Amino acid sequence: MIHDDPRSNTTFHIDSIDHKIHNLNGFVEIFKESRPLHVDEIRRADWDTLFKPWKEGSTDCATCIYWARIKLKNDTKSDLNQWILYLGTASNIYAYIFDEGDSLKAVQRSGRGITAALKNLKNGNRLERIPFDIGPKERLQIYLRIQNTNGYSPKIKVALSDEDYTKSSQYNRQRILDGLFIGFLLSLMVFNILFFVTTRDIAFLYQFIFVTCILIFMIDIMDLICDFPFLLDHPEALEPINFAALIGLNISYLLFVNKFIQVEKIFPKWIYIFNKLIQLNLVMGIGIIVFYFFTLNERITDTAIALISAIQYGFLLVLLFMFLKIKDKKSYFILIATFFLIGGVIVDGVCIAMGIGVPIEFSKYVVIGNVSFFFVGLAYRMKLLKEEEHEAIRQKENQELKNQLYTNITHEFRTPLTVIQGMTNQIETNLNNQVSSILLQSIQLIKSNVKRLLQLVNTILDLAKLESGKMTLTLAHGDVIGFLRYNLGLFEGYAMSKKIHLQFLTELEVFMMDFDKEKMQHIVSNLLSNAIKFTRADGKILFSVKSIENNHQPYLELEVKDTGIGIPKSEMDSLFGRFFQASSSMLTEQGSGLGLALVHELVKLMNGQIFVESEVDQF
Repeated sequence: MIHDDPRSNTTFHIDSIDHKIHNLNGFVEIFKESRPLHVDEIRRADWDTLFKPWKEGSTDCATCIYWARIKLKNDTKSDLNQWILYLGTASNIYAYIFDEGDSLKAVQRSGRGITAALKNLKNGNRLERIPFDIGPKERLQIYLRIQNTNGYSPKIKVALSDEDYTKSSQYNRQRILDGLFIGFLLSLMVFNILFFVTTRDIAFLYQFIFVTCILIFMIDIMDLICDFPFLLDHPEALEPINFAALIGLNISYLLFVNKFIQVEKIFPKWIYIFNKLIQLNLVMGIGIIVFYFFTLNERITDTAIALISAIQYGFLLVLLFMFLKIKDKKSYFILIATFFLIGGVIVDGVCIAMGIGVPIEFSKYVVIGNVSFFFVGLAYRMKLLKEEEHEAIRQKENQELKNQLYTNITHEFRTPLTVIQGMTNQIETNLNNQVSSILLQSIQLIKSNVKRLLQLVNTILDLAKLESGKMTLTLAHGDVIGFLRYNLGLFEGYAMSKKIHLQFLTELEVFMMDFDKEKMQHIVSNLLSNAIKFTRADGKILFSVKSIENNHQPYLELEVKDTGIGIPKSEMDSLFGRFFQASSSMLTEQGSGLGLALVHELVKLMNGQIFVESEVDQF
């Protein structure tokens, strides 16, 4: 038992061992150093009056050095070995232990900025305490030189115990609970990385990074990370690791939310804000770590990170409430998880700013709530993705059945048309010159329509092949300029019959390349026939060919330019769609709407690109 000696209100008397931790703040004497002092100076009698009883707020200067004095007396008849004196919170503490004969018994070091190698107690590197021995009826005076270098005021919290806290049953129970909590986070990390590897869904990778950063932060506030071998000897690296974890937590959270609820698709303008928040975290994070290395000012860096987090999660709350308005069920999980996280950020930030320490158990509940809703949300998202995948497979199978039926029916069209064409040719050949002109015109009309139907059927079959991936290129090396000039010539008569001037422009005499002649002919024929169809009489069509360079590779560029009626902007996106029909009332004939669709697919097959530029009634 420890009690106040009625003869002196500054000496602690120990007359029994009761295995309790006793608060000794009421028996601490303290004064602020005004100039560099040595312990021998302050022990002189003329300095004795400088020591005043400690009271709350006595150590409110963050940059000052304080001296504290504690007097102990052992009233028992036993040697008290390895008793523990807890000191409080500071970066650097020197403890000078004197016996009643004013002999220096020991000098010990403690403090968060001191390596474990300089301390008598190696574990629990962030809990400042010193061990000491005191014999029967012996008196001790302990002088403490206390200095803080992290921007916070040092905190005096002196207590006495007959054993170190690491040997108590309470400590062991707490470590078991801490171990279960860490195991929970590790399990989530394993699940997330396994799901990422198996599904290739990057949202799981972002959550893995997020949970990893939370784990680092939590083992820091639980005073576990400080006992890692490297950090025992390099305590100055502890805070930068913690800062990096908090910045990583913020960035991975943004990336996860963006991927999880598909912000880019639903609210694309918010991507700019997301990118700026990520940049802010990166730039400020690097700046904070560099600033800390030079100043060791933890208070400023803590405030800066709290400010970044407040800005980030404020924006996220606004975004998530916008998702609630569109009744996106996925956002409910993120919103609840974000409420947990914001609650933790606010409470922890206030506690850090006030210097009262982070409430560990509260932070655990925050983390469990946050990552649990995240994980359940991911499971729900996976369920939706699976349903979408099954629906996509079903639609693909249906489309394949339709395509197969489509192809089979088209083949059935081609057979009788080929027979009709053959019989028409045979009839025409066997007719003599005395046949009437009406009959001859009828035969020519049959041939023309059969030819047109066969072209349409072949176009449909080509599109079906392209869609199924069965069409391949048959490349041959040759002069593409001569080939294009020849194909253009095939349309000159058709253009002249419509009083349209058709012109071929190129600065290339020869351009040797590998190309598929049949498919190139399909492209040129469809483009030119389409241009002639939409151009008025006395109009002009220019077909130009030139060589361009892209990524240091030569490419061929074809351009068909006409003085046609133009295409409304509302129809631009549908131009290369199947069965598209122009809406203009000025057209005298309508096509099938498959020609340009085939051109588009053939250009894609050749790894090319096709564009259209047009304005209505701009000739």
